[in-house]
Amino acid sequence: MTKERFETSKMPHLVVRCHGDLQIRSWSEAAVLVKGENCQTIESEDQLSLECSGDLSLTVPAAAIVEVVEVEGDLSAKNVEGALNLASVMGDAALHNLGSVELGTIHGDLAVRGLNGPFSAGEIMGDTSLRNIAGVTINSVHGDLAIAYANGDVQLKNVMGDVALKTINGDVHISQGQRDLNLRNLGGQIQVDNISGDIRLVGGLKAGKHTLSAQGDIVVRWPAGEPLNVEATAPRVQNRLSNLEKVVEEEGYLSGRLGDGETTLILSAKGRIILKDAEPVAEAWEGADMEFDWDDLGTHIADEINNRFSEFSSKLEGRFGPEFSAEIERKVQQATARAERATAKAVRHAEKLARQAQRHGWSPPPPPSAKERKATEEEQMKILRMVENKVITPEEAETLLEALEN
Repeated sequence: MTKERFETSKMPHLVVRCHGDLQIRSWSEAAVLVKGENCQTIESEDQLSLECSGDLSLTVPAAAIVEVVEVEGDLSAKNVEGALNLASVMGDAALHNLGSVELGTIHGDLAVRGLNGPFSAGEIMGDTSLRNIAGVTINSVHGDLAIAYANGDVQLKNVMGDVALKTINGDVHISQGQRDLNLRNLGGQIQVDNISGDIRLVGGLKAGKHTLSAQGDIVVRWPAGEPLNVEATAPRVQNRLSNLEKVVEEEGYLSGRLGDGETTLILSAKGRIILKDAEPVAEAWEGADMEFDWDDLGTHIADEINNRFSEFSSKLEGRFGPEFSAEIERKVQQATARAERATAKAVRHAEKLARQAQRHGWSPPPPPSAKERKATEEEQMKILRMVENKVITPEEAETLLEALEN
């Protein structure tokens, strides 16, 4: 593997084609450090073009503009404030603490954490997890999609898997979803044109008109005291809102108001529509210990693992080099993203069991203990500590971490 340094400005333009795995990191120097296999480079004024036949590691100025034409393996990018343009990624991608990202096609899974600018994507073939970002525009996702803490608008054209949106400050427009949709703590205008599965909405909405349409059921948990003007059309409409006034009920239709009614919610479903007061899931689980915030469990796990790994990564880099540290970090990010998605699915399943229990009067099984929840996290950190103590080799650690992910 060759190592070359190219002197550049503080905001160079890089054009990259990589036939293996690609890792991008930033530093404070006005130079680009290239470590790769059989790399060909072309320098011009403020632009550096690279093509490598194998794996490639780039260290770039923080404000660099990076244009990735193709990555045939996995991609890991971190701490780059400039724009990142990704035309094609054949493997997985883990993006952390970046400026703006424009993505063409990614064939694997995508995990994004911390994005100061907008995010846009054409086609994502795997699962997607986005957190602590600005606005989002996605044309197509073939797997599941989870977005949390977005400080901007979210526009989704077509998602094949489940969708979970939480704490979105901007407007939300979803054209088509093939499975279920979960919405919580939304701060803008909501328009959902068509969801093939169920829609679950928890929390109030801002003043204005909001529309939700589903082929399955729609369940709305509305906070007490929040204004609402609701119109619901479905073969079966159930109103469990305790203070709904001016109710008009006809076959397949219900309307009513709460407070001044400045928030208008128009619902349409081919299955049922259920309106109920917002309440913790714990109330339906009699005798179970539900004090833990189950809705945020995946986020808690991911944050804890990332925080601990951040403290540990500098030691790994000092002992085994930046390439190994970056590779382990990429695997940890992928594992935590999968943990978040799996936890979200488990919570949705738990809520479904709770509703069935309430309806039929039987008790669902208790949730897993805190000890069980922490097992994967502790195992990952054990592996990393064994590397530090030279109990196992870096290669053996990679194998063990990969086994944990699967």
